[in-house]
Amino acid sequence: YGSDALGGVVNIITKGGHPGFRVEGSAEGGSFAERQVTALMSGGTERVNGAFSAGYFGTDGINLSRFGAEKDGARTVTFSGKGMA
Repeated sequence: YGSDALGGVVNIITKGGHPGFRVEGSAEGGSFAERQVTALMSGGTERVNGAFSAGYFGTDGINLSRFGAEKDGARTVTFSGKGMA
């Protein structure tokens, strides 16, 4: 426990589908040319369902160094899916 711990447990439960079909999405923007876009599709029947999601995050960043003028940007793309029968 605490600072003496050598390991841990991470329990990730992804979204599953529900009867019918559903599409969700979002788009955001912010300082330093930050942008984030996400999309989720899910659906199924009482016996079979599934979901798929995708996301993108990007930023042009800022100059973290005292030397030079380059910006330290970042890009992240994620995908996840789940199916159950």
